[in-house]
Amino acid sequence: MTKTIGVMGLGLMGSAIAARLLEMRSPVVVWNRTAARAAPLVDAGAEWVETPAALFAAADVVIAITASTAEVEAAVGASGARLARVDFINLVTGSPRQVRALKGAVEAVGGRFFSGTLQRYPAEIGQAEALILCAGDEGVWERQADVIRGLGGAAVNLGADAAIAPGRPMAWPRTSRLGASASPTAIRSLRCWAPPRRARAPRKSS
Repeated sequence: MTKTIGVMGLGLMGSAIAARLLEMRSPVVVWNRTAARAAPLVDAGAEWVETPAALFAAADVVIAITASTAEVEAAVGASGARLARVDFINLVTGSPRQVRALKGAVEAVGGRFFSGTLQRYPAEIGQAEALILCAGDEGVWERQADVIRGLGGAAVNLGADAAIAPGRPMAWPRTSRLGASASPTAIRSLRCWAPPRRARAPRKSS
């Protein structure tokens, strides 16, 4: 069955995700606070809607990639039951507390929540080695793994706790516990990944 995918947020990353979905021949619906950002995607075949609520109503799968989880949570709260039976994939960066709050808001209106963190730049979306660390409703992973791996070929499902995905590496499960959902490329990427080092300020001479 053809899935209509809604993309909420069209910054650099959101636009790259929507463009990749169009390359995958998926029907794509988009929303952004600034409508002009959608023009290239509409020209490429995406459908523009005026409100997040309209996006939720039109989509089978929603991918949120806005500036903050608070913005998404507010839109979800105003949507009523429009997320009933929708698979909701959050890719907005947030703390575990913020992700859990968004999860509660999505599930309160009948949505099925999954969350991830992107470990690549927008230009790398769709590449086989692009790593997405994600977790949440296992049913969403089973239904939408093809979509997620279309965005990042090395995507890893970390399990049922959606708030683990935005955590630091020491909070993630050991690669030996990832199970069948993790590809060999993903396991190698996770073993090798390390947060960038902060530059040290030069010492003042005495």
